[in-house]
Amino acid sequence: GEEEEAEVAGEAVAEEEVQGAEAAVAAVGRVSAIVLSLLGDGFAGGKPMPGTRPRRVRDTPAGRRRLARSKANAGGAAEWGVAVERSPPPSPPPLLPSMPPPPPPPEVVFVSPELAGWGSVGGLGAMVAHLAAALAARGLRVSVVLPHYASRGGGSSGAPHAAAHLFDLSVPLESSRGDAPLSVLHGATEGGVRVYLLQSDVHFRAPYAHRSPADALLSASLLSRGALLLLERLSASPAALLSNDWVAALAAPYARHGAWRRAARPGGGRSWPERWRGTAFVHLVHNLEPGYDGSFSGAEPALSPSLLLGLPPALLSEERPGAAPRAGRGWRASLTRAALLTADSWATVSASYRQQLLRGGGPLAPLLRAFPAPFACKLGLPLAELRASLHADGLLGLTGHAAAKASISVGISAISRRSLGD
Repeated sequence: GEEEEAEVAGEAVAEEEVQGAEAAVAAVGRVSAIVLSLLGDGFAGGKPMPGTRPRRVRDTPAGRRRLARSKANAGGAAEWGVAVERSPPPSPPPLLPSMPPPPPPPEVVFVSPELAGWGSVGGLGAMVAHLAAALAARGLRVSVVLPHYASRGGGSSGAPHAAAHLFDLSVPLESSRGDAPLSVLHGATEGGVRVYLLQSDVHFRAPYAHRSPADALLSASLLSRGALLLLERLSASPAALLSNDWVAALAAPYARHGAWRRAARPGGGRSWPERWRGTAFVHLVHNLEPGYDGSFSGAEPALSPSLLLGLPPALLSEERPGAAPRAGRGWRASLTRAALLTADSWATVSASYRQQLLRGGGPLAPLLRAFPAPFACKLGLPLAELRASLHADGLLGLTGHAAAKASISVGISAISRRSLGD
């Protein structure tokens, strides 16, 4: 009787052990199945993974029952015993220090009265378009700011690219003229050049369509002020700003002299000249022949270019401030002079024209020669394509600037006679 009681007690204890082991096997089996599903072929070939070892199961009734249950719960994972004991995983490699993102490429901004394909009447617009595309192809961020003309005028190219309204600007004017509202339109060229168009049907009616010298000065003032306020609104700090021709010549003067901007938005933030300290201003000269050099004059005694433009008189004229105008001369103002006195450098459209300007005379010659290294951008044009075009038009054999201009003049005269029916 005592032996039977001991056997029953032993079986009860063994049964409790089996039940506890079964619960553990079931839990470990489920975990093992999940791990195996993640490891995929870790158990391929019926061999345990490196770093694991099987647990042997005693060949007893309780052991056989435990093995059967473990197989049911863990599938093939229990083939090697109750559970797979894995060695501790290796420590993950230390995280690499975070690297700062690379800086964006430099940004170059053109302020121009023309841009081929968006509003252009001559070679200036073609040159700006080609040069901007060439810089963008080199990886620079390039933008062009120009007027959006209400009427593009005779000979002007159209604007085939789509432009969407971006926002509105209010540009302060001098002489109690209040503010001029501008609408900013935004588009892009095929080469990735961003285009910003300043729209004012009052001041930007057509390219170079100025009714008076005062009207021309106001349009030039509005273009440069609008371009600077646009860049401020965009939080843009370009590495270089290239003003093209006299129409955009006031960009550097208005960046250096910020009284007009402080009057419009007093207080707060860094000073206006400080904002442009990291921007190199380059004035791009296209033509300094009389009538194209940005010089204006008038006999109106009440008109003061300095007050009209909000700039120091010495920037606009060599006349001594406060001196009475000479008899018969009236007032004078040179926008190109203001640009050269405030820009970091100047450039022009060819090496030969640069030499011509440096060796020539005139009131601007001392200012031009004062710069140590003015550069020439060679028109920024694809020369191979131009030569092919000239060859197709029968103009490739012409030699010299004068011969080319004479041939063009003959062609223009012929077109004019046909249009007039002569």
